[in-house]
Amino acid sequence: MYSLRNSLHANMLRDKIIYQQRLFLVDRCLEMSEYGVACQPMETESKVIADGVDGPLAGTFEHALDPKRRITIPSVWREVMGSPAYLYVMADPNDPCLTILSPAALRPRLQRLRQQTLFDEGQSEALRDFFAEAEYLAVDVQGRIRIGDELLALAQLDEVVLLRGLGVRIQVWSPKMRARRKGVDPAVVAAAAKVLGF
Repeated sequence: MYSLRNSLHANMLRDKIIYQQRLFLVDRCLEMSEYGVACQPMETESKVIADGVDGPLAGTFEHALDPKRRITIPSVWREVMGSPAYLYVMADPNDPCLTILSPAALRPRLQRLRQQTLFDEGQSEALRDFFAEAEYLAVDVQGRIRIGDELLALAQLDEVVLLRGLGVRIQVWSPKMRARRKGVDPAVVAAAAKVLGF
């Protein structure tokens, strides 16, 4: 029942995002036609899904590492990310945890990097520091990834992990480092909504 509910939620979320994308395309087409610009045909639903519906990744899941120390990415999140074959895993720059990004979430950031000077010394050092320890991991048919031992040790991940959705990325926490909240604190939600501009 639980996985069926998650699957239905993912399908509803995907349909809502596709609907919003279509509305945007129709509005944009109407706006362009006012200036005499011909509209291009809209993408098909399968094309939008194949390219990845990039978020939002929401909720918190608790998972045990399997005997081979693999983490299972929840199916609802895999669907929202467009069922990627690979994921990027890196140390989180702000918290004592790991961050998982889909290729679709990382793509716009890489585009910005490609527009900068190729051999800037400061940027090269920052890129080394940030990406050298990151991992590019295959997602198996059951949605599992095997994060390297160094990153697991850095985030103190051993038997149980907390997966937290942060819109376009996933944080992987050790329960020792960040206990799961009991219940919803309206003040915390209100403060977060204000920071995010909701």
